[in-house]
Amino acid sequence: MLLDMRTLWVVIVITYVLMGSLQLTLWRLQPRERAMLLWGLSHFSLALGGVLFIQRGAVPDWLSIGIGNWLTMSGYLLMTAGLRYFAHQPVRWAWILVPPALTMLLFTLVPLFATQAWPRIVLLSLVLAACSIINLRDGWQAQKQEPLTLRWIAMASFAAALVYALVRAVLNLTVAMPANFMAPDALQPLLMAVGLGLLMFWNFTVMLIPTERQRNQLRRAAQDDALTNLLNRGGFTALASRQIERCRYARQPASVLLMDLDHFKRVNDSHGHEAGDRLLCAFAETVRSQSRPSDLVARYGGEEFCALLPNASQDMALAIAERIRQQFSELTLDVGGTALGTTVSIGVAEIGATETTEAALQRADQALYAAKREGRNRVTSAAPSSA
Repeated sequence: MLLDMRTLWVVIVITYVLMGSLQLTLWRLQPRERAMLLWGLSHFSLALGGVLFIQRGAVPDWLSIGIGNWLTMSGYLLMTAGLRYFAHQPVRWAWILVPPALTMLLFTLVPLFATQAWPRIVLLSLVLAACSIINLRDGWQAQKQEPLTLRWIAMASFAAALVYALVRAVLNLTVAMPANFMAPDALQPLLMAVGLGLLMFWNFTVMLIPTERQRNQLRRAAQDDALTNLLNRGGFTALASRQIERCRYARQPASVLLMDLDHFKRVNDSHGHEAGDRLLCAFAETVRSQSRPSDLVARYGGEEFCALLPNASQDMALAIAERIRQQFSELTLDVGGTALGTTVSIGVAEIGATETTEAALQRADQALYAAKREGRNRVTSAAPSSA
């Protein structure tokens, strides 16, 4: 029994409308995520194109073929534009608007395209393949900047769409197809059914990606310091315990640094809080430049910073702390024509075999205040832990 193309297209149109409505609803909830607006519009464009395809024979061909395929290609390209917006990549609107308009003229005025379905299907399949390739390339580049688990799944759907589009183009070039797209046929409805499945896979993945981004942003807001882009105290506490457990499992040492900028209140009082914020950011960058990828660095509060150094003995931690102190002591900022700089005092403690992070930081804090008492701008180590 052959699948009826018009019935299948009704199902596809309903699916497009539902997906588009969901995307526009999500966009209303997150209006800053402009990609979802474009995704919603792309589905309604595809739905309108499908409605015109269903009306083939009941409306003029320039409407069902010309406008219908213009809306379909516009839907493909709006989807790609939305994905580029989501990845914070530029969109060239000429590439989105011009090809569908040219296609409409081609399908309406050139007899081969106006009278035969297969060349139209081949061209649209190649456009879908091109969009899939662009989506894969953009997704790969975006993944380097913002790793998202669901983006990998979306890229799998783009790869599947690419294979589908190429197979469909080849079949329409090599297998005799009815001139009327809606005529009874064994192959075309099957291809459309497969395309519907890919559509569902593609859309559910794309709809969930912004949710993962928002979740990551909320987690970063809870764990990161907005000024310095380091961890905040809560984020450090949450991650440090797990890092220490890994070190103990691997029988590796771990140390903590507690760092406090010298005379910071004097900087704020004399030059203002903006100058103080610039100095905090400069120190954060100094620590970041001397840290290893595995180190956890945080703004612990005010002008106080801390760091957890896995696989670092106290001697190694002292060497790292001394490099931070030396580099920061040489740094100056231009504030209203005045060279502004200060120094840092650092306390170092190696974490004991059963010691908690908080206990090690307390010992580092005692070492820090010893450095302050001894004249500041120095690194002092804590006494070994008894734990």
